[in-house]
Amino acid sequence: MLRSPLLCSAVIVSLVTLASCSGSDSSSTPTAAPTASEAAVTTAPSTSAVPDTTAAADTTEAVDSSTPMDFVQFTTDDLTAALPAVADLGEGWIDQGGTPLVDPEPAEGLGVGSCGGPNGASRASTTGATAVVLGPVVLGPGERRASTSLYSFPDDESAQAFLDLTKQTIACGDGVTWDWIQKSNPVAANEYNGFGPGFEDITENQIWHFTEVGTSEYSPDGDDILLANTDRSRELTAANVTFSQTDTTLTRYDRYDNVVIVTQVSGSWGHKGYVGVETIVQFHPVAADLDSYTEAAQRAVLSALGQE
Repeated sequence: MLRSPLLCSAVIVSLVTLASCSGSDSSSTPTAAPTASEAAVTTAPSTSAVPDTTAAADTTEAVDSSTPMDFVQFTTDDLTAALPAVADLGEGWIDQGGTPLVDPEPAEGLGVGSCGGPNGASRASTTGATAVVLGPVVLGPGERRASTSLYSFPDDESAQAFLDLTKQTIACGDGVTWDWIQKSNPVAANEYNGFGPGFEDITENQIWHFTEVGTSEYSPDGDDILLANTDRSRELTAANVTFSQTDTTLTRYDRYDNVVIVTQVSGSWGHKGYVGVETIVQFHPVAADLDSYTEAAQRAVLSALGQE
């Protein structure tokens, strides 16, 4: 389903001049003058009193439906410049100083990709993405975290294939589990630091137990909008104290022709065991939180890409 065109197409019908869509990556194509065979034929009036009911020859040629669509090919520079700034998001958002990640490395596995499968960069590579930019995380009201990422593809079919593969990947309703080792300075793939300074003496080398549940479905508005929900819980016991929390991430994938805009809102909740746990802000995001962020972020992105 086409919601906001990022392409130009030209369909030529004889005797009719069509104006092509304008933009930095397309230009108007002049229509040739009719040939002699296309000119109207004048018929002498009939001498009979009965009107001539013979149907006139239909000289209109069929529409050439095979004319390929010309999709705008955005570069990583284009996508980076189109990322929303905190000023675009409204009151209460804070820039944490992060920078965009351009053409990230594909990876997969438990704790890496959703449901232990390929991550977004890997899915994009598989489906032929030409440019990928992951925006930095910004902090919003209530300790919510959010980000926008942009993917460009050669055409709408490969962009839709990315959504289809993503839907297939984020599908672990029964949950997946894995263990990582607590390290204050993690270096290996199976090492993780879930604490701030001061906990090294009792937590170092203890085991974090992770559980992730992920679901995804197309929006009722069409299969060019994919909605995903991921809950990742972790738990570690040290010195007879169990530390735990859950991180919930809501993600929306919107396809605009050959471009996919990914908006994401996440939060942490269910904290237990930590010092001062009663003062930790609990934020469990819901659909309205994602909708609000998406509306502001997409407005800025589409405007920057010339689709305001």
